[in-house]
Amino acid sequence: MSYRFFPLYLIFLVATGCQPTSNVKQVNIELAPDTQSTAVSNLEPLGMSVTAEENRPVSFTNKRSGYYYTQTHVNDHPEHSWFSGFNLAQKRLFQDYEIAIDGSPLKRQQAKVNVYPHKLERVYPEGTTVQLSLFDNQDIVRISVTSESDDVTIKILGEQVKESLMVGELSTYRSSEDTDKVIAVASIQSSTDDADSEKGFYILIADSIAKATDMLNQVRQHDSEWQQQRQQRMLSLLNDNTWMHSSDSELVKALQWQILNLDSLMTNQHGKGIYAGLPWFNEYWGRDSFISLPGATLVTGQFDFARDMITAFAKFQDRDPDSKFFGRVPNRVRIEDIDYHTTDGTPRFVIEMRHYVQYSGDNSLIEQLYPNVKDSINGSLKNWVDKKGYLLHADNETWMDARREPDKVPYSPRGTRANDIQALWFEQLKAGIYFAKVVNDIESESQWQQALDKLQQNFSKDFVLADKGYLADHLNQDDSADTQLRPNQFYAFDMIEDKALIAKATTLAWQQLVYPWGVASLDNRDSDFYPYHLTEAYHKDAAYHNGTVWLWNNGIAMQRMIEAGNTDLAFQLFTNMNEQALTRGVVGGLAENADAYPHPGKSVAKITGTYLQAWSNAEQLRAWYQDFLGVRPDLIQKQVTFAPRLPSSLEDLQWQSRIGSGTMTVSYKKSESIEHYQLAFNDIDGQLILDLPGFKPVTIDIDTQNIMLVELSAQALSIGQYNAQGEEQDKQQWSADQQRLNHLEELTTISSQASFAKPIAIENHPRLKN
Repeated sequence: MSYRFFPLYLIFLVATGCQPTSNVKQVNIELAPDTQSTAVSNLEPLGMSVTAEENRPVSFTNKRSGYYYTQTHVNDHPEHSWFSGFNLAQKRLFQDYEIAIDGSPLKRQQAKVNVYPHKLERVYPEGTTVQLSLFDNQDIVRISVTSESDDVTIKILGEQVKESLMVGELSTYRSSEDTDKVIAVASIQSSTDDADSEKGFYILIADSIAKATDMLNQVRQHDSEWQQQRQQRMLSLLNDNTWMHSSDSELVKALQWQILNLDSLMTNQHGKGIYAGLPWFNEYWGRDSFISLPGATLVTGQFDFARDMITAFAKFQDRDPDSKFFGRVPNRVRIEDIDYHTTDGTPRFVIEMRHYVQYSGDNSLIEQLYPNVKDSINGSLKNWVDKKGYLLHADNETWMDARREPDKVPYSPRGTRANDIQALWFEQLKAGIYFAKVVNDIESESQWQQALDKLQQNFSKDFVLADKGYLADHLNQDDSADTQLRPNQFYAFDMIEDKALIAKATTLAWQQLVYPWGVASLDNRDSDFYPYHLTEAYHKDAAYHNGTVWLWNNGIAMQRMIEAGNTDLAFQLFTNMNEQALTRGVVGGLAENADAYPHPGKSVAKITGTYLQAWSNAEQLRAWYQDFLGVRPDLIQKQVTFAPRLPSSLEDLQWQSRIGSGTMTVSYKKSESIEHYQLAFNDIDGQLILDLPGFKPVTIDIDTQNIMLVELSAQALSIGQYNAQGEEQDKQQWSADQQRLNHLEELTTISSQASFAKPIAIENHPRLKN
């Protein structure tokens, strides 16, 4: 659905309450571009050039169980290169291919490389162009070659690959990693094609030679159609679900790439799910999946996938009342096994189920999975909750789960009551109460409310370290508070009512944990701090949760800083991550980790961990849509909250958000000291709650026939409704609320002192000397 915003010359009334004064200002609202005129017509403009010196990672998935990984010029990454080539169902089948022209292999170091969301293009000085791409749901690698020579050959590489035999048009290979599969290579051209038809090769993975032959016939018949379908899927996601336009083209490009890279991790390998990360986490993890779900599926409007993913995990829930894991969903779902040893996956399963129904309006899922919700909460109350209402867990059952081999000693023990686990338990109970109200389960609602109240009351007493100005990371077995400063406290701030304390804790955490390249896992003043993730001085897992930067924590850090009133600082981190996606690491995406400190002689920290991590990209997108743009639906209650907190550097922005079966389209423009918003709604029923800084929230009935215009200055708010002809239907004005202004000033006074964390002298880190 396209909305064409009309040009208006508006009268802005500075008001007291709802009474206009004589202070009149005329403001020109320019015509905002509609979704059709600014649609992405093809994926070519998203292309990024990569030099041989940059040599960046690139990967594509087939949206099922296969992915292709390579570097643009040389596969030399110390950890990732082992996974180069085509990987299928967690097995490496081959590592690379080599194209030769007239018997001479092409040298990739000499190539000019362009990377697009749907293909990798290498242009060689000889005039030859080689393109690599995949198809959706097909175990086929497509290699297209443009060359004046007719002598074009391909060689499959990899120490695990052995050439087998020639069968008809197929050159076949076997891989020691999966002897049941046939790797077959054939020309894109068939014997009946003319000499000028496209050159190149298919690399087909099949269960037998007969099936490979059938695959070859199918792909030759449907090649163009399958290519178009794959590209159209991507274009539809950008134009129909996440349309965005701004004069800040780099902002839009970075977000579009992250949306598509994250979408590539949404697969159907073992039912619908999200790969935790590539290359070594091409599997579904409960924790990672539900952390990623909002940014991957909800803010991008992919509600069917979210529903399928939630119901898929529900099928793996432990429903045995006699099991100590009764009510838990798995930590990890592999093809060969299922593991329940984590505490946080289950609360996130329930929390994200709530978020799904709020975005989609699909209350049928509440009826379907309410028994699963009851088991998840009652199982915890039965087996894992102590007398104070805290959710208990082992040392390694939080996201900080790295253990030393072979004795399994945790590197970052956080038992028995971590602050983020209590926050998740708190939100799980709230979600359960929400569902209980919908299904009218009064008994459970009352029981869970009592558990919630006890938890919150005790948390404020036991976790607030008033003398230090932040929250304890966890309570030990002996009830003592662990005082290490970690980012986990960001997740627990909703349990604390003192917002000034939260602003102070947020400011302190930023100064000690949040570097320009991401959020570190431990304060650098701590004796357990490790400044580098990858170094010969110690095992990388020792540093994994004791200093290493985790990009997924950027989302909650930005959210808390925005809530504390310092949107511009949060946006600096957001912009830095977008720049990384465009210029460093995997093309168009975010990795798992980074060192806390740059290595000597470097200005930025080294990227580490997986080259493409789902929750890193998902939390970047979630924070953008929910916290910067401020779109937060609750369709079960028939409400949409709109609470934009846009940075001062952003001059204009237009976007569309999918909400249920409808859309909300917004145009933003800043003119001098006034911010202008135009809002249009399609197929959304209910109320809009407009929450702007310094003003009391305003509740307005959504009118799909009119366009809403909102004008905001420091002291006045104007909301008007206009029909398609530009005729005013209704208009109201409000003055700023002094109580909210005072509260905002209090928070911003505190948060304005925040800055990014800075490295301290290396000699102050004893872990480097061990």
